[in-house]
Amino acid sequence: MYSPYLYARGTELLSLRELSTSNVNVSGLLPVLEPVNSNSSDLIRCLNIWNNDVVVILNPYQNDFSGGHNVNQFNADLAGLISSQNNIIVGIVVRSGFSVQSINGLISSFQGKRVALIYDNPALVDQDVQQLGVNARVTYHIILDNSLPQHQYVYIPVNKMILINDGFRKLARNADYNGPEFFTNQHQYVGRNFLGYGDYTITGKTLDLGGGQPSAVASHLIFKEMSNNSIWIRHFVSSNTQRGGAVVATMFLDVADQIANFVPNNLRQFGRNIGLDNYYLCSQSRHSPGLAKNKQYQITHHISFMLDILGGVI
Repeated sequence: MYSPYLYARGTELLSLRELSTSNVNVSGLLPVLEPVNSNSSDLIRCLNIWNNDVVVILNPYQNDFSGGHNVNQFNADLAGLISSQNNIIVGIVVRSGFSVQSINGLISSFQGKRVALIYDNPALVDQDVQQLGVNARVTYHIILDNSLPQHQYVYIPVNKMILINDGFRKLARNADYNGPEFFTNQHQYVGRNFLGYGDYTITGKTLDLGGGQPSAVASHLIFKEMSNNSIWIRHFVSSNTQRGGAVVATMFLDVADQIANFVPNNLRQFGRNIGLDNYYLCSQSRHSPGLAKNKQYQITHHISFMLDILGGVI
């Protein structure tokens, strides 16, 4: 199982919608959505067409939800959808300051729903983790960035454990990326050490709400390193790296051309999917759809590639 951790922003939700409507086999996919925007309309639109299992965190705490703001209204907005769609799994983020009693109380408040616990630097003693590990109401235990002590993993059933780690080395500027880098090899241990694995795709764990004009446009595409079956990431960066040196459309087409010239000659490593097809089409038609679409194409490739890895296609 592959579980990308997404912040339920527009580009990420559009990527899920694209996967859902493009006949991609998503049976091995379990997205984890931590909303950071209190406006739930885009999320609801996505969930209405997403027919497979998905974890939606209902105690978000970042950005619009900082300090507990907007959480109750957000849950009210989603209440009808949550109760009517069995594929939606209630996600509960377990952070420092959460007692096992408060966690059990949250679990009990969602009667009739499957629950996923997302461990994000909690402060739980061994007895607490043991108690949660045997709770039949918990369908998945999702551990973010090794934030449980390693010895506590033994208290969580292997067939319910999902490990999510940030494999993306995020730099301050797109212009600073150079050369391929190791991303992960967790897929090699699925079914043995844990049920599933995940990452934060090409956005990274640190929440970045975006900014102004970039000095360069980049696309970060994962690929298979054939010598050891690990997953690496290649950075396609526009030739212009100076702010104001070229317009965004020109820089994007430069990146799309690089992908269209390189990837088809290395299909055994990058595979074939709709995310890549989007770049090929942009290169052929000389169309630049904007930076948001560039991010969407990367996420779509990332998720599609991981599913092909698990399915033995690549």
